[in-house]
Amino acid sequence: MKGKQTGIELKDGIVLMNKISATSTKRSDQIRNKKSAGWRKSKSASARRKRTAVTPTAAPVMARNPAPSKPSKDYKPARKTRRRFDLALNSPGVEMRLPAIPQIHIGFRLLSFFLLAGFSYGLFTLWNSAQFRVDAAQIIGLQRITGEAVNTVLGISGEPIFTMDVANIEQMVKDEFQEFSAAEVEVSLPNSVVITVTERVPVLIWIQDERTNLVDENGSTFPMRVENESLVLPVVESQANPPAPPAQQDASPGSEAGSTLQFSAISMLEGPDEIEGLRSRPLLTREMVTAVLLMAESAPSEALLTYTAEHGLAWQDKRGWSVYFGAPEDMEMKLKVYRTILDHLKSQDTRPEMISVEFLSSPYFRIAG
Repeated sequence: MKGKQTGIELKDGIVLMNKISATSTKRSDQIRNKKSAGWRKSKSASARRKRTAVTPTAAPVMARNPAPSKPSKDYKPARKTRRRFDLALNSPGVEMRLPAIPQIHIGFRLLSFFLLAGFSYGLFTLWNSAQFRVDAAQIIGLQRITGEAVNTVLGISGEPIFTMDVANIEQMVKDEFQEFSAAEVEVSLPNSVVITVTERVPVLIWIQDERTNLVDENGSTFPMRVENESLVLPVVESQANPPAPPAQQDASPGSEAGSTLQFSAISMLEGPDEIEGLRSRPLLTREMVTAVLLMAESAPSEALLTYTAEHGLAWQDKRGWSVYFGAPEDMEMKLKVYRTILDHLKSQDTRPEMISVEFLSSPYFRIAG
């Protein structure tokens, strides 16, 4: 009994040991599995950390004004709201709704278009308005020339005031009218053009190459525009070119072109472009003008003043003799010497044929035969 019991016990013990060993085996496997799972988990986590550390992250993209996405085909813009106005009536709680007014927004382009159109229309209106067109220029300072003659040459009647060029008008007046020593133009709205001129005052008349010109005190010449103009001025008939002013003489000594001004060339030129460079030059020197005026005061009435290349200034006395004065220098002294010679001949009851005081150091005369 005891053996049997022992055998049973041993058998049960073996079974129990097997169960214990099986249980322990399962637990060890579970522990190993847990350890291996934890190891794999830690390994994968470390690998992820490595990948995260190694792989650089992309820089963030920033945009101030992101491009708007294209609207879909079914997109419809929202309608603009209209302002609504309710008008309260006298009865309490009763209101009347007025028609809605749409809100109008004017863009810069539309506003610019309206401004450009308005400016263009205003400019067109001003340009074609009769109020801004010049009727005629007002000329101040005229003495011998009429305002109609000046306006005819300028040709600005009926032109818009905006096209008036002050410098061009001044130059045109000086070029076309040598009578004006100065001209000043003033233009003002709506259609006023005022020209103030300084007209030269003629002191003598110079006739050469069948042309009659007036000469002022500075020796500048200008044409006699009015035929048969009644001017009580000394008249000189010239047969040669007078000595040119110092500024017009040629630098080369003995030059014939430098000693005389080509007056005949001025009178024979017909083209305005050819005359433009010569018309403002003075014809005579101031000494020549002064000498002619002194001769005119001392010459007898109806005496003819002349100028020749051989004897210079002279006059033909109505009593039948010629008087030669030569160059204009020392004209007062030459006139005194002439009077002295003439008184001497009169005292001897002698009638001269010619008296020359061209050279003060050696005056002479010739008796009529």
